[in-house]
Amino acid sequence: MDMKSFEYLYHKVRGMDRERIARETSLSDDEIDMMEQSYAPLLREIAAEMPQAADIGKRFVRLTRYIYANRADQELDMPRPDAVKPREGEMLALPGTSKIAIPSISLHQAIDQHRSLRSYSDQPFSLEELSFLLWASSWARDFRSSERNEFTRRNVPSAGSRHSLECYLLIQRVTGVKPGLYYYHPLKHCLVLIDQSRRSSWQSMMAACARKWCATPPSPSSSARFPTGVPGDMGSGATATCILMPGMWGKTSTWLPKPWVEAPA
Repeated sequence: MDMKSFEYLYHKVRGMDRERIARETSLSDDEIDMMEQSYAPLLREIAAEMPQAADIGKRFVRLTRYIYANRADQELDMPRPDAVKPREGEMLALPGTSKIAIPSISLHQAIDQHRSLRSYSDQPFSLEELSFLLWASSWARDFRSSERNEFTRRNVPSAGSRHSLECYLLIQRVTGVKPGLYYYHPLKHCLVLIDQSRRSSWQSMMAACARKWCATPPSPSSSARFPTGVPGDMGSGATATCILMPGMWGKTSTWLPKPWVEAPA
C-alpha cells in the first residue's frame, strides 16, 4: 500500500468528508474517485473490525501469555534459522569504535540531558558518528552457532538473545557515503549496499517510515522484524517479542553522548 492510499483510508475511516480528505492529503479529485471505488470493500471490512480494536490491548496481553503458545519450532525439531542472514553486495567498512573520540559523560548527565528532538541539523553525519550509532544499537559482540541453535549477543536487550532485528539505513547525508539504501551487517560492522539506482523507490520507503510531519534526518533507519527469524524455542510468543523489540532498540540508540545528542543547556 502506498502513502496516498494509506492517507485516504486513515482519514476516511475517521469520518472525514471528501473536502477535508482532499485538504488533509492533497489528493486530486480523480485520485479520490478512484480510491472510493477501489477501497469500498476494504472500508467495509475495516468498519466491521474496528469494534474489536477497543480492547485489543487487554486481549494482546492475555493471549500472548505462554499458556496460549503453540509448540515451538525447536520442540518440533525443525531446522533453526540463521541469526544473521547472508547478504551480498558492495561493502563499506565502518571505523572501529575504539578509534572514535567519545566525550565522557556520567550516567547522571545522560539522564539529565536526554531529550527527544524533532529538529535536525543541516550538517551531515560523519562516518565515525554513524559507526558509533550502529555499534551502540545493532552490533553483535558475540556470535554462537550449533546445529540446534544460533544467536548473537548485542548492546541492546532481547529475550533469549534472539534479536529478531535487521537494520537498514536510508542514507542521504553521511560524509564519505553515497546516498542509497544500505544494510548494516552486525557481525562485520559494515554497510552492504542494497540500492543506489532506484532513487524513487527508497524515497518512498523514507516517506512510509517518517511520514509527512517528520523532518528529514541525515540517515533514517528502519528495523525489519520477522517472527520466523526468531530462533525456534519461542513459539507463538515470537510475535509479541518482535513487537516489543523496536522500543528497546530505539531507546538504546537515543542514549548517546554529545556530540551525537545535543541537549539544551
